Amino acid sequence: MAEAGARLDDAARRVLGFYDRAAMLATDQPRLRQAAQIRAVRLLHTAGRRAEAAHRAAELLPLPDAPAADRLAVAMAALDAPGRYRRAAAVDVLEQLARGDDDGLRAAAIAAAASHAEAAARALSAIEADRIEAVLAQHPVADRRAAAIERLRALRRIASAEPVAAAAAAHTDPSAEAFLARARAALEGNAPGPRPDDPRRLLGWLALVAIHALDRDRVPEARRALREATSRLRAGAANEAPLWTAALLALPRAPGPARALLRALLAGHGEGPPRGFASVAAALEAARLGDDALDALRRAAGLREEGARRALAERLRHRGWRAAEEGRRDDAIALLREAERMAGGD
Repeated sequence: MAEAGARLDDAARRVLGFYDRAAMLATDQPRLRQAAQIRAVRLLHTAGRRAEAAHRAAELLPLPDAPAADRLAVAMAALDAPGRYRRAAAVDVLEQLARGDDDGLRAAAIAAAASHAEAAARALSAIEADRIEAVLAQHPVADRRAAAIERLRALRRIASAEPVAAAAAAHTDPSAEAFLARARAALEGNAPGPRPDDPRRLLGWLALVAIHALDRDRVPEARRALREATSRLRAGAANEAPLWTAALLALPRAPGPARALLRALLAGHGEGPPRGFASVAAALEAARLGDDALDALRRAAGLREEGARRALAERLRHRGWRAAEEGRRDDAIALLREAERMAGGD
């Protein structure tokens, strides 16, 4: 049985290689190139290589000229993409299909959006939730539509409390007991209190200041806190877990200071991100900071975070194919070889 599975794997790999080569050769035939890329996504998704399928699918969307069935398949694959904005783009396509005249596609799009919300649960981002609610609003049965939307809103209420809760949970040693009270206050929507004198508590406090300021749309205040934290880390201070949360929350609205802080955290020492380095990589990927995302994913792979080596191999493989398309042969070879090393290490 295992041998049969390996043969099937080899066959799928050969077909995938055919699609990839077809896409590379069709540089002056955009429709043919797109068709080959769509088929590659569908093959990867069917074969269970969901992370790689999602990464490719997210780059293809929104596919306005593709057949509706292909758009549905690619959007469903992209729901597994790292990064809320890419997943939200996939849900946008589902909403367009849910508003269409094809009852089968409409039902499938609504079911896919609902399933994604349930699977993501408390990790569901606000931007995804907004778009999923727009899809669920297209459900033709009123009571089921209302029940689905209420369930989504309940999940959203839970998710909105998590970032600060993670910051609070990150500090449990005796020297940080005072910080817990401040974190709990922030979780309840209150200010994080006066500036502490203790250097470690100061970094945690700066994180809470940034989170609190972002929650109230006081972006300049958040920027100041993020920049001070970055300066202290570069001077040798140890990482504090709430800083990861603050930096990730700040990426959409204060991208410069957030990126600088994340780079300082990735280069620093001390506490890691509460949800692991793979979560940091996903946020950076969504913000189109691919090089930084790759650094975070390498840290995740080095720590043997679940699925990180495979995800890194897929990113490297994708970059390798892109380098080959652009004629950068040496880069392509190096990336593809590193991808094979990562894939062989699981």
